[in-house]
Amino acid sequence: MIDEKFKDEVLSDKELDNVAGGTNGEFKELSSILPNIFEKVQGYRARVNVISRSRKPDEVVSWLKENLNIDAKIDVGEWWNPLDSAGSSNSYSRDVKSITHNDVVNEVKKYLGKI
Repeated sequence: MIDEKFKDEVLSDKELDNVAGGTNGEFKELSSILPNIFEKVQGYRARVNVISRSRKPDEVVSWLKENLNIDAKIDVGEWWNPLDSAGSSNSYSRDVKSITHNDVVNEVKKYLGKI
């Protein structure tokens, strides 16, 4: 049962972000604002094509670490579950201090000159 003194407590969005953690939707948001990766792929009759694709979860983690010194743990859930709510809580930190998803998005946008 909830303690009486906490029954009317309301958390801010930032506090909820720290409690709720992340989801596949948060990964998709980060992946959509990061630069795409260009790859050469073998095409028809030895032709080489260049394709552009979004980053995979491990590539997002690497980009955050290399460019912003952010340690990230991203879980997008099982491959068969495309729901944005799939996966365990994502976490972000720098120098052992926790960072919210919204703060990470804002730092990425600032770094890329999108704000």
